[in-house]
Parts: sequence; C-alpha cells; structure tokens
Amino acid sequence: MSAKASSSRGKLRAAIAGCGRIAGGFDKDPKRKYVATHAGAYTRSKDFELVAVCDNDAEKLKEFGKTWSVGNLYGDFGEMLRKEKPDLVSICTWPESHFDLCVQAIRAGVKGIFCEKPVTDRLDKADELLDLCRKTGTVLAVNHSRRWDTGLQKLKRVITGGKLGKIHQVQCFYTAGISNTGTHLFDLLRDFLGDVDSVMASPAPVFGDKDLTLSGELIFKNGTRVSLCGLNVQDYLIFEMDFYGSKGRLRIKHSGFGMEAWKVGPSKFFSGYKELTPVKLAVPLEKKNMMMNAVKDLAACVRSGKQPLSTAEDGLKALELICAFHESFKRGGERLKLPLAGRKAGL
Repeated sequence: MSAKASSSRGKLRAAIAGCGRIAGGFDKDPKRKYVATHAGAYTRSKDFELVAVCDNDAEKLKEFGKTWSVGNLYGDFGEMLRKEKPDLVSICTWPESHFDLCVQAIRAGVKGIFCEKPVTDRLDKADELLDLCRKTGTVLAVNHSRRWDTGLQKLKRVITGGKLGKIHQVQCFYTAGISNTGTHLFDLLRDFLGDVDSVMASPAPVFGDKDLTLSGELIFKNGTRVSLCGLNVQDYLIFEMDFYGSKGRLRIKHSGFGMEAWKVGPSKFFSGYKELTPVKLAVPLEKKNMMMNAVKDLAACVRSGKQPLSTAEDGLKALELICAFHESFKRGGERLKLPLAGRKAGL
C-alpha cells in the first residue's frame, strides 16, 4: 500500500523495529486486561496504520507479522525506511542499538520516533540525539509509560497541588534492574518533584548481572530526599513509591495499580500530638490506558509539532540518573552532583 493511499484515509504510517515483548508480546498475557504494546496500540488506533515490521530474527519476524496481520516484513531497517516511508517508527530493540536506529530514521525523514527506554546506552549519544531532534524538528517520545497513565497523572496533581503539603521524604522500592524498572521510577519522580541535584549509590546488596538493581539516595533541587531500595526480582516483583508530606502521605503500590492515602489529624492516643489517619481518594488506578494514550499523543505531536508528554530530554535525564548511580556505585558510594561532567558514562 502506498503512502498516498494511507494518507488518503487520514491515517499516519507506523513501523516497528524489534519484535520483542514490548513490541507485541506482552499483549499475549491473559492477565493484562489492557493494551500493553506498540503493535497493540497502533492496530487499535484511529490515527495510525501499522504498515511494516523489522527484525533480524526471521522466525520471530514471521510470527509477529502473522499475529498482527502485517505483510511488509524486513530484516533490514534501512530498507524498511526506504520502501515504506513511515511517518513514525517505534524503536523496540536493545538500548545499545537505539542511537543508530534513531539517527537512520531521522535522516530518512520520519516525522516521529517512539523509542523504548532507556533512550540510548550512553549519555554522549543521548546528547547528540537530542541535539539532532532539535535541529530537524523530529518528534521523539521515550516510553516512560506512566507519563500517559491518567490515574497516576491525577495523583501527580495531588502532590504538586499541595494537598500533601511540602514533600519531605519519599521511599521507593523496585526490582528488575535500574535501567529497566528503575528508569520508570526516576522519570516519575522527576515528573512529580522536578530535577535532581545529586545522587549517591548504596553498598547495599546488589541484584542482577548486567542491569544491576542498585539502592541509594537522590536529593532533588527542591530539597526532597528520596531513598531508593532495590530488591531481588527472583523473590517477587515490586514497584512502590511512598510520599511523606507535611499534610499527609500517599503510597503508590502494586506497580501503579493501587494506592493508599493518609491526612494529618489529631492523635487518637496522645494529647497535643498529630498523626496520620487513612483517607480515601477518588482516583481510579485499575484501568491502564498508557499505550493508547501514548500513540494518540504522538499522532497529535507529529501533526502539530508540539512535544510529547515524555520527551527526548526526559529520556536523557532519566538515563543520566541511571549513569550517575552506576558511577557512584563504582566509586564506593560517592555523592555525585548533576549534571554529570563525564558524558561518556553509560549503562
């Protein structure tokens, strides 16, 4: 099908590089009651048509094409770009390939890129990619998916709107790697609290092999201190954030599917003291709509030139936090100020 035929129906042409879990595999999980993948979102979107897929594993590529009814299958990314001329490309490959694939796509004239996290495997590459996007006007969104979670964004307004008062401390627990799950924590913390001033990795037990699950502390520019505790995913999965403010407390639990809230009130047990008492917040978190919201946002950005909810700069800053934790860990827990001076730092 030609680009002209596609555009005549008002749809944008989307293509995917990489046929792994986030590209399409997660939607096979019967426990996921929502669209969780790039292919799932494109095929259900009124804004996009999924026209092509690329992977260097021929069998995986064939199976992916069959599952998602995509006939244009490629083993070479450059060939796919030349022949299909997509408006937007999803980069769902390993981080070390992100930079080269994004640059190819930009030079081929794509209007937008939906890149998996982390945005690249090295800070200097991320710097260069951000600069290239600015020069060419290419829209680049990084899949920190919670930016498009409407429930979590309502909780953001609770925090930033002052209902918890001044946020003094945050405690976070996570598993499955600082580059994998940790990057979601870092991005959500930045979304809620602003930029980070310094980080310090802890010599606490470290889990994982290549993608280490590290613990430590972040101090934000607004003075908020955040403790990060990494646990072993072989024991159980966890993703929790516990915000302690002067007026209340908010705990995001069950990987963002649940929450608990408290407000400050008179103590039931001690005269003259206050304590935290449970309250209910009318913020539904069960329904997850991130990927559908993301592709809708991207379509609007490609058509208007505005920036997505999770930008290339957001991706760079999350990567910088990952790199800073790695570097601090290597230096025995030295506190490091941001931005990092060593831009060669990587995963």
